[in-house]
Amino acid sequence: MKVAGVALVLVFTTWLAAAGVEAVFVKKVMDDKAIIVRSNGDTYLIEKGTGCLSLWRFEGKTVYISSPGLFLGVGSRLLIPDAGQECRIWDSERLGTAAPGPPPRSNFPQVNSDGPGDAIAVLRRALQIAGYDVPTNGTSDDRTKEAFVRYLGSKGHPNTDAGLRLAMLSLAIEVLNKRPSPPDALSIAGKLSRMAKGESASQPTKGCTDGHWIDSVTGSGKLVKLEDGSIWEVDGVDSINSMLWLPTEEILICGQTLINVDNGEKVRATKLK
Repeated sequence: MKVAGVALVLVFTTWLAAAGVEAVFVKKVMDDKAIIVRSNGDTYLIEKGTGCLSLWRFEGKTVYISSPGLFLGVGSRLLIPDAGQECRIWDSERLGTAAPGPPPRSNFPQVNSDGPGDAIAVLRRALQIAGYDVPTNGTSDDRTKEAFVRYLGSKGHPNTDAGLRLAMLSLAIEVLNKRPSPPDALSIAGKLSRMAKGESASQPTKGCTDGHWIDSVTGSGKLVKLEDGSIWEVDGVDSINSMLWLPTEEILICGQTLINVDNGEKVRATKLK
């Protein structure tokens, strides 16, 4: 059984590399810098840009590196689907090769969600992004399930609990790799990743509150009013992002950070009321 589990992890890791997105182990986080370890033991020091505010919470865990060409080459990005975050990688330095670190986690407990409809809705949207013919009106769960079974087979994953979870992770990476990137790609990929771990698809990021949306944006992005009447003052430089935010877009509140779930942008803000 252990041998079969290792084989599945190796298949999945190989698939990630071919897709241009690779899972890496976060060994140490130091403000905007982090030490990461690839599955072959290669160790790198990376410097990230703004956006991946939750990276410190993933020390000792797995995140993803998206490289358009060579690993950590020009244009590479750090992806944290579980937190719905991504950011540029500005610099990197190879530190050497150590004993291979822990592989991407492959402990897949029973899939959980807020209910059958919740899981189906996430799968439906993910399959739509991946180009599968599934209903858009949400009336036919059977067609969505059939499409996911086809996807499962196309990736060579076994029709088992472990295969189901690997297929969800594969689909999450495919959603992240889609170009042009749909505005809800990060959100959907994060939900799939949580479902694969047996967590609720709509489970908010730890320490954050979801369920909010934008009522209005004024002052060239300086003030953001949410549906609950709260008003947030956005830090000066970050208002460049928030000035383009639109009413009804979903917001995740993490302390003094507002995260636009629809486009993945984050701004620092102070609650005024």
